[in-house]
Amino acid sequence: MTKDIDIIDINMILFSSYRMKVNRPYPIVICYLLFLAYCLRNLLRFDFKYKSLNRCLFLVPSLNNRRTLEPIYRLLDKKDYTTLEGYRFELPWSIVAWKSLCSLPKFHRVYKKLNKEDKLLIRQFYTIFFTTYGIHHVAQQLLERNPNTEMIVMANDHLTFCRVISMLAPAYGIKTVYTQHASVTERFPALDFTYSFLDGLDSYHKYRSVARTKGKILLSGSPRFDELKKIRSGRAKNNIIGVACNSIDRLEKVVELVNHLIDNTDYKVVVRPHPSMQHTFPKERFGNPRITFSSPDEESSFEFIARLQVLIANESSIHLDSLLLGVPTILYNFTDNATIDWYSYLKNGLMDKCDEKSLIVEHINRATVRPDKVKDFYAALGRLKLVEGNQDIDDVTREILRVLEV
Repeated sequence: MTKDIDIIDINMILFSSYRMKVNRPYPIVICYLLFLAYCLRNLLRFDFKYKSLNRCLFLVPSLNNRRTLEPIYRLLDKKDYTTLEGYRFELPWSIVAWKSLCSLPKFHRVYKKLNKEDKLLIRQFYTIFFTTYGIHHVAQQLLERNPNTEMIVMANDHLTFCRVISMLAPAYGIKTVYTQHASVTERFPALDFTYSFLDGLDSYHKYRSVARTKGKILLSGSPRFDELKKIRSGRAKNNIIGVACNSIDRLEKVVELVNHLIDNTDYKVVVRPHPSMQHTFPKERFGNPRITFSSPDEESSFEFIARLQVLIANESSIHLDSLLLGVPTILYNFTDNATIDWYSYLKNGLMDKCDEKSLIVEHINRATVRPDKVKDFYAALGRLKLVEGNQDIDDVTREILRVLEV
């Protein structure tokens, strides 16, 4: 049933973190017409089959999520777990489209009650909001058809499907496990999982500032850090600067800084687009033989960073990856907007910020790693610390390992 679905709460991350991406959205009538065409396309895919699930389900909606969860499920027998990778293509999306289309009257009643600013955001991301109804229906059906599923593991707590399925799981007696795939902010949803494995005290305090936390919370670090020791031990100093960029950055500013580095230093430069950009990233905009590219498909962020002397990036959790490898990092704003300090890296003194390309060489020369500043952002793997809940640490860990059969 969709009558009690709160599409605003489910997609709250859009309201808290994506307002800066609202850019002249379509009128609501145009949104409806475009969504009708979207539904027709997806209905014609004739994708109505539900996937069979094993006892443990891993939600893997992106490459970064897969790299976080793979160290767990690769230790399991394949008959004991199922992955939903790129769930847009592994769920019966024709049913999602049809159920969402049938729920447009409900959506419109919600839309009419919103203020003007919220309506603009809804229209900017209309497909996400419209399909929430269908995703909720399909997630519910998926769990009902798979009564043997005992645990759901995820590394994302704010995407629509992850939010929906984590909300539904307790009603089916399914335990939920959450581990971070990146740093978090105070704008994230409230922490509400059976077990939450957090990166460190910084993440814990941020979740506590959002709302009262629930479940057993352990400061353990994330499985994505498993390769740290191996890569750190083999890291060599190279005459290479890394520039990482993501979808919020202006390409012109990235090109401008890279060209400045080429013209004013003897460094080689490796440019790494975010995984969501790698197949559309215009490499032709960078024309110097001293510029190469890092493909997220071919090497992890740690493997990329291990080649560097210094990393330069806008606001991104890749800064933490770099510091944990002992590679200095500089925050450089590749947008026209003010720096927000999403992850509190600047506030906590993890790195310096450079505002002008003319000063970048000076920042590179003095860039350093401050281990004492990093410690609250990373709890060493294997040193689990129970900070909430009344269950013994060994019992919590043993229960998780028993269900996962690690």
